Amino acid sequence: LSYYNEYKSYLSMSGVNIAKSYHGLSIQNRKCKIVKRQLFQKMKQEKSKERTKRKKADKEMREFMGDEAPPKPVPHTTESLRPDDETFVQDDIEVMNDTALDEFSSYFNRENQPKVLITTNKKSSLETRKLLDELVNVIPNSEYHKRGKVDMKDVVKQATDNSFTDIVVINEDMKKPSILFSS
Repeated sequence: LSYYNEYKSYLSMSGVNIAKSYHGLSIQNRKCKIVKRQLFQKMKQEKSKERTKRKKADKEMREFMGDEAPPKPVPHTTESLRPDDETFVQDDIEVMNDTALDEFSSYFNRENQPKVLITTNKKSSLETRKLLDELVNVIPNSEYHKRGKVDMKDVVKQATDNSFTDIVVINEDMKKPSILFSS
């Protein structure tokens, strides 16, 4: 703590204010919108200057104190403030064996190369077919099959029979592709 007090006195002599200071400019009682805006911008600039000074002072203090410096504070994010989930299991042997024997484990472990079926709604327009050509060229190991008047349930059955791992369906609205479903 003696290092910290020495460093604090050094910073106060050099003109850096460690304490949080807020310049309370009364902008709420102003009637002129232009003056309010100017005061608010000035207040924001002052706050950002103070923030940079504070960060610089903290960095210098950490360098000065070395190993004896206090730890950095944990940021208040949604993830850091969330309580621990009791239902989440980590490194359990039984769970690891279950996931290894799961019927979808080969898919998630990428043992099989994905094979993608791309199709459209029943009556596709020229723009949708152009998009399909681009998608087939961009997505590796993908094929386009014209849907025609076949129901979606039958398309899914045919895809599983032909060992497709994924299906992409492009719907259109007003003869323009609008929605891309992937499963």
